[in-house]
Parts: sequence; C-alpha cells; structure tokens
Amino acid sequence: MGNASTGGEAGAAAEEDLGGRYPAKGRRRDMSLPQLARFTGEGGEKAHAYVGLRGEIFDVSNALDKENLTETYGAWFGKNKEDVDEEELENFRAKFVKLGKVIEQRVISPEELATATGEAGAPIYIAARGLVFDVSSGESFYGPGGGYHLFAGHNAQRALALMSLKPEDVTNTSLDGLDPKDLKILDDWIDKYYLKYPLIGTLSDSGAPKESDAENTPDVDAKKDEEVDNDDDAAKDDDAAKDDETAQDDDAVKDDEGANVEKVDE
Repeated sequence: MGNASTGGEAGAAAEEDLGGRYPAKGRRRDMSLPQLARFTGEGGEKAHAYVGLRGEIFDVSNALDKENLTETYGAWFGKNKEDVDEEELENFRAKFVKLGKVIEQRVISPEELATATGEAGAPIYIAARGLVFDVSSGESFYGPGGGYHLFAGHNAQRALALMSLKPEDVTNTSLDGLDPKDLKILDDWIDKYYLKYPLIGTLSDSGAPKESDAENTPDVDAKKDEEVDNDDDAAKDDDAAKDDETAQDDDAVKDDEGANVEKVDE
C-alpha cells in the first residue's frame, strides 16, 4: 500500500487476495442482507446467484444455465425468503452448496471496534465509511503478526483511501483533503470487502457528551418546556386579540345595522 516503503499496492493486493470481482463459487461465508442483494445472477459468465431460505444461503450459480432454475427461482436471487416450506428447503439443501447464514446487522460503538483486534481470541473488525466488516477469516493478514494488523480495530478509511500503512493515516479517520481519485480507491476497497467479509453493522457516532461535560450541557428538555410555555402564552395573546377584533367587528356591524334602520324609518 501507498509506496515502496510500505509494500506497494501491487504487493498488498497480491498478498491480501480479495478474489477479484466475485469470490470463488461455493466458498463458505456468512453475509448480511445488503451483501446478499448483490448476488442476483447478473454480470455474465462469472456472475453469482445466491438464494437465502430461512436464513440459510445457497449458491445456485452453477445451475444458472438451466432455464427452469431462473424461471422458477429468479425472483429469489439475492434475497432471503422466510415463507418457504420444509420440502422446498430440503430440496435446496440436497441440490446446492450451502454457503453460510444471513447475519443481522447491528450498531457497533467505537469502543467495541477498538477491542476487535484479534488478540486473546477476539474477532477482527475494520471500519470504513461507517460500515464495519468482520475480517476474522483474514487473520493471517489482519491478526496479530499480520502485515495489516494496524488496521484491526480501527476506522481505517483514510489509510485505505491513501493505500497507506502509516500509523498516522490509520488513527486519522478524516477524509478531508482527499481528492476524487483517493475516494474512488476507498470505495473500491469497500466493494472488495463486501465480496469477501461479512458486513456486520454500522459504526455509531462517538460525539455524545462526556459525563464530565454534563454540567455544561444545556437542559434540552427544560428549554423545550420553556419554548412550549412561551408558545402557549403567545397563543393565548393571539386568541385574546382575536376576541377583541371580533367584538369590535360586532359593534361595527351593530352600528351599521342601526344606521340602516334609521334610514328606513325616515
């Protein structure tokens, strides 16, 4: 990544084999629904088609050339169907390779991310653009002793965009100052991670006020109550003004009616 002193992108891509546009057919992996949605059988001869049934993911790619499969199950490609009977599920288990299971995404805090470094049996997570991937299956690259272990437990988006192994680019998560080319590189890495590693969730915001700052934090609820009271008072004033206007209008109408009566009497 980055330059010759850090190994170079060519070396990084060769070592951390991300499998090209598609992963190897039949390769076991769990995935989230957004990942499953990418495998719809479109894309030519290397296209993949995955079907989820009650949370079990099956690779039906090798049967795409069979017209009846696409006609019968094409609407299921890239989706997880829960409303299938046991007979249908057993049919898929008998005919197709089971890749893994559908995983539910969750919100992951920066604190939890920081502990997912692969040490002491912990999983290995990497975040980028708010997405968190479980790269534990790439332990030889991202685990302790691996060439990219410094990414583990970090929001590594800036380092990925710059293809850098410099610690300062790993700890700096800002994308400020990066040009469109850098951002395209980042998106390419995320796309590759989508195809290889489980997308387990999203990274939560870390800007919540600290307990030590609680005294300096405005009382939002009290402010809202004050605003509501002010609005109520204003509404009451408006109603009173409207009542006055209505009374004045009524008096004016009565005066007009009285004048008209006098004219008639004359």
